[in-house]
Amino acid sequence: MSVPDPSIRTNRRIFYTRVATFVGVFVLAWSFSHTLHRMPTMPTPRPPSPNAFDDYKRASGAMKHVEECDVLYTEWSRTTAPALTVAQIAQADRIVAANSRAFGDIQRGLTHQYSAPQSYGFDILTPYLAHYRMLSYLLAIKSSSLAAHGDSSGAISAAIDAIQLGVQIPCGGNLMSGLVGYSCQQTGQRAARSVLDRIPAPVAIAAARRLAAIDCAQVHFADILAGEERFGARSIEKMLDQRREPREFVKAVRESDEYGNYALVMYLEPDDVIMGNYLDYMDLSVKHARQSYKQWSHSPHVSLPRDPINQVIVPQFDSARLQFERATCNNRLLEIQLALQSYRASHGRYPASLTAISPAIIPAVPEDPFADSSSFRYRGTAKGNALYSVGPDGVDDRGKPIEQNDAQHKDRGRYAVTDPALSGDYVAGINY
Repeated sequence: MSVPDPSIRTNRRIFYTRVATFVGVFVLAWSFSHTLHRMPTMPTPRPPSPNAFDDYKRASGAMKHVEECDVLYTEWSRTTAPALTVAQIAQADRIVAANSRAFGDIQRGLTHQYSAPQSYGFDILTPYLAHYRMLSYLLAIKSSSLAAHGDSSGAISAAIDAIQLGVQIPCGGNLMSGLVGYSCQQTGQRAARSVLDRIPAPVAIAAARRLAAIDCAQVHFADILAGEERFGARSIEKMLDQRREPREFVKAVRESDEYGNYALVMYLEPDDVIMGNYLDYMDLSVKHARQSYKQWSHSPHVSLPRDPINQVIVPQFDSARLQFERATCNNRLLEIQLALQSYRASHGRYPASLTAISPAIIPAVPEDPFADSSSFRYRGTAKGNALYSVGPDGVDDRGKPIEQNDAQHKDRGRYAVTDPALSGDYVAGINY
């Protein structure tokens, strides 16, 4: 009977000890690298009391004929006619009559401060944002219904209600809240334009001054990005917590090859790298957004993080910044148009320059958001007086409008502006 060589046992012990040590060190290193040491420091905003969010939530729950309202507004917004047809007026009257409770809740919300609910996670659903769009449609239909019955004062008031709703929505929210707010403002702006030339002077003055006050409450794009940073950081933190569960990893790998590869990379990437890259990118983006649009558009934009996780989850903000500046530009153009309408109703003609409306009608002529410290342009043309902004390119083309190749808007005699590289001016009545 042979006796085992003691050196073999010793070598095995050494081998197993080294393997166990290596595994232990690997587990400790993985645990350390996959533990967040850099946490987001931005404070969570405290909701006001009362919060307009609760009023709008009740309004959404009380809203009647939702689908009919959606269809009616969509049909109206796609036509060139500023007013509803006879059949549409009857339909609008029925919708307005059925929603008195919703209108009451909306009016209460407009008198309160608003703060979006703080919920985090890339899988979080926000149905209330879709409800806000329906509330803006409802207000636009009310505006059109009142205009059809000769109540221009009530019509412009309901239209501006939709604009104010859209200005409130981004408060305390993220980028998606801001985009929905812009959409609601656009709805109100269209309703206001449809009754612009029928408003008497006192009503136009009051509406212009109300818009000036609403403009002061407009959330700056940089603050919306700060909200997006807070939302994204908390959502990443939640995602990293979930990935520490082995069952979540196995589930992610099994779902699909594409997502499985993404999940595998996510499990290997250190937590601090993912969070650090995100926070650095967002901090720079917020700082960059503090610049005026002209400075922002002419300076190098922030580069996306290189790690594969942030490549997927981090949004780019170029088109969003243009949309927010358009919303501000449209509101200010509408404010000036209301002041001009007031002057015309009182004097029988439009003024020769904008100095005639300030401070007599509005406190000051608002600044053009696409120009640095410069007001909107107003000059005579072969077709009459033109009111315009210099547009995204920042160059005064003396009222020559941007003519974007957009078949849908071109058929209606209007040109939407979604490409910041296009030359021309942003002209009231054509580009908005």
